[in-house]
Amino acid sequence: MVKNVVFIVVDCMRADHLGFNGYNKKLTPFLDKLAKEGMNFTHAFSNGPFSPASYVSMFTSATSLDYLSHSKYPKEATNIAEVLKNKGWTTVGFNKNAWCSKFFGYDVGFDHYDDFMLGEEKKEKNIFGKIEYSLQTKFGQNSKFVSVFRRIEYFKKTFNPDKELFEASEVNKKVFNWLDNNHKEDNFKKFFMWLVYMDVHPPYYPPQKFINFVNPEITKRNKQWLNSCTSEQMSKKDREKYHNLFEANLMYMDSEIKKVYEKLEKLGILKDTMIIIAADHGFEFWEHNWLGMKAKMYEENIRVPLIIWNGGVKGSTDKLVTLRDIPATICDVFGVEHKFLSNNNLLKYKGEEYIYSECSYNPLRGPIYVGDEEKYRENIIYCIRSKRYKYIYDEGNKKEEFYDLEEDKDEKVNLIENGTVEIDVFRKLLKARKDKIFNQMKVKEFEKDIEEDIIDELEV
Repeated sequence: MVKNVVFIVVDCMRADHLGFNGYNKKLTPFLDKLAKEGMNFTHAFSNGPFSPASYVSMFTSATSLDYLSHSKYPKEATNIAEVLKNKGWTTVGFNKNAWCSKFFGYDVGFDHYDDFMLGEEKKEKNIFGKIEYSLQTKFGQNSKFVSVFRRIEYFKKTFNPDKELFEASEVNKKVFNWLDNNHKEDNFKKFFMWLVYMDVHPPYYPPQKFINFVNPEITKRNKQWLNSCTSEQMSKKDREKYHNLFEANLMYMDSEIKKVYEKLEKLGILKDTMIIIAADHGFEFWEHNWLGMKAKMYEENIRVPLIIWNGGVKGSTDKLVTLRDIPATICDVFGVEHKFLSNNNLLKYKGEEYIYSECSYNPLRGPIYVGDEEKYRENIIYCIRSKRYKYIYDEGNKKEEFYDLEEDKDEKVNLIENGTVEIDVFRKLLKARKDKIFNQMKVKEFEKDIEEDIIDELEV
C-alpha cells in the first residue's frame, strides 16, 4: 500500500519537449518510462504563467487571485504539507526556487525545509561564500550589500561555471542524506517530500556530455556567450543553440530524477511511494516574440507535464486538468479528509469543461494595489480555456484574444472580431470570475505582502 509521496516540480519544463508527449528527440527516457508505467495527463495546465502565480495553486488548490496574494504564501491558506503533517506524515522540502523560499512563507507545514537561500552551506566552500555569509550576518539577507554582492558572484559564475551550477545534483545530495538518516527499512516513517529543481530555468549550464548529444558544435565559450547576451543580440543560429542548451538541461534533469527513483528503490521504499512530476509553467522560445517567462497565456507558457506514478491508475488521458487538483488527489489516495477549494481527484474525475489561469503582471508590485480596486484591475491578465477554445483578457490594455485551438494550435489568428456565440460564453465566464475576485476584495482587510523597499531590491 502506498504510504509516501515524492512531489517533484521542475521549473520551466515544457510539456511539448518531452518524449512521452510526442517530442521526437527522445531527450527524457526515464520520464518517458514513468509516464508509460503511471498516469500521463497530456492536457495539464498551470494556473499561472510564472512561479508566484503557479506554486500557490499546486500547494493550496487556490489561485493567487483567490487569496489576492501574489508573491508571499497566503496566511489564510492551508497547504498539502500542513494537512499531511497533522495526520502523521513527516513533511520535508528541498527547494531551489527563490519564489518558494522561507522568505515568501513556503516552509509552512514542513518538519524540515531547505531552500538553499541563506548561505550556511556556502560559507565553508570558498571565499565568495564566506563573504556573502558575513554580509548576511551583519546586514541581513535582503540588504542592498548582499544584493550587490550576489550580482558580482553571479557574474563570476557566468564566466567561470563550476559544478555548483548543476543544481539538481546539489539538491539530490541533501535529499539522499535525509533519506539515509530518516527512512531505512528498520526505521520506516511515512513521508511527504517536495522537490523543486531549477535546472531547466536559465541560465543553462548542463554537463558537456548532454550538450554534445544535442549539438556538439556548442563550445564552452558558446555556452558562456549564450547565457550572458540578450535575446536581441542572438542570431538565428544563436537562438537554435540556446534552445539546444534547454534540451541538454532536460536530459540532465531526466538523469537526476532517475537517481531519486533509484535511491528510493535501493532503500526498499519505492513500492510504497507515489511519485508526482510536474512543472510550474512553461517557457517561451520566441513563439510570440518573447524569450522566457512573462504574464502571457499561450500554450508554451501554461501547458505543463503531469505524471502520477504508483497512484493506482495507469494510462494516458487528454482530459482538461490543472495543477490546483494535486492537493486533493494526494489526500484522496491516502484517505485523508481535506477542505481544499478543489475536490477533484485527478485519478478519478472526468476533467474540467473550462480551466482558468491568471496572474498579476508583476507578482512583486501586484500586492501594492490590493485594496485599490481600479489599480488592481489594471494589473491582471486572465485566461479561460476549453478543449477547443482559448480566451485571454488583458485588463490593463483592455485587450481580448480568442483562439480556435483545433484550427490554430500555434495561436496566431485572433478571432475576437468574429463575434461568435462561443466568445460570448467565455465573456460571461470572465465576468463571473471577476465578480468573485472583486467582491472578495470589498469585504476583506489587507496588508502588503512585502514592503516596497524590499520589492525594489528583489526586482533588481
